[in-house]
Amino acid sequence: MSQGSGGVDGNKGNMREFTNKYIEEGHDDLNQAAFICTVCNKPCKTRFLAENHVESLHFPGYFQHRCKICDEVLPTRKRYYHHINKIHKSAKLANSAYYHARRRMI
Repeated sequence: MSQGSGGVDGNKGNMREFTNKYIEEGHDDLNQAAFICTVCNKPCKTRFLAENHVESLHFPGYFQHRCKICDEVLPTRKRYYHHINKIHKSAKLANSAYYHARRRMI
C-alpha cells in the first residue's frame, strides 16, 4: 500500500474518492438515513463522519495530513483536527480573531 497524500493539506478529492469506495448511503437500525461503512457495516450520520471512520479504523496512515503551523505529519484527518485543537488552540484563536476583525473592517 503506497502512502497517499490528501485530506486536509493535499488534494481532498483523492481522500474522498478513496474512502467513498467503502461508503454507501443507507439506513441505520432506527431506519434513519445514514452512510454505511461497507467494510464493517457501521452506520454514520454524515458522510464526513463515515470518511473519518473508514480512514481512521480501516486505513490509518494511508493518507498524510501535514500541520500547516508546525509541519508535523498526522496519520488521519481525525488526528489532524485533534492536533490543531489541542496543540495550536491559541494560534487558531488568534487567526480566527484576526479574520473576524478584518471582516468587520470591510
